Amino acid sequence: MINQLILEGRVVKTETKNTKKGNKYFSLVIAYDTVFKEKGKWEKKTNFIKGYYWKSLSQKLSESIKPGTPLTIEGSLEQVSINDGDNKKTFNYINVDKIHFNSARKSKKLKF
Repeated sequence: MINQLILEGRVVKTETKNTKKGNKYFSLVIAYDTVFKEKGKWEKKTNFIKGYYWKSLSQKLSESIKPGTPLTIEGSLEQVSINDGDNKKTFNYINVDKIHFNSARKSKKLKF
């Protein structure tokens, strides 16, 4: 099975946190558009998905990635379920492996 995702969009929110064991991780929310045809007209919908970067450069990423930054992220789609009493919630997120910084003039690819 292949579980590879490549998404291009703009950063909406970022944060760096520590796990209970003290390991840093970087999370981001990225907005991306999907285009579809409805009743003969092309429509655009903006979607949002959260991504997590677990590697050692989390602090450096948090300093260089701000809301509005255009990015392409590569990773795998993950799913987690949380039981909160009577409510069971399921969330999808991206386990980020690579981040590419995009710009209007040129694309600067950085592999973290």
